[in-house]
Amino acid sequence: MDNLEIAYNADKSRSEANVTSSECYGGCGTSGFLACTIDHKRDCYVKSAKAEEILLSSVRGVEKKALPHMLCTTNMILR
Repeated sequence: MDNLEIAYNADKSRSEANVTSSECYGGCGTSGFLACTIDHKRDCYVKSAKAEEILLSSVRGVEKKALPHMLCTTNMILR
């Protein structure tokens, strides 16, 4: 997150700032941490459809091995 984004988020309410912060997990495996991050942020901070859209575009994961990647993709589709 760069300084401009931090300053922009400082002007927002606490809940909106928490939704807009980006999360990226390298080696995310079967996406357990991704799923928990999405669920936690959704339960605590999402109050509108726009916040939900921002949430879904702000959480990312990377997995280089084929089998965990396939399981991660399947788990995220089932969410």
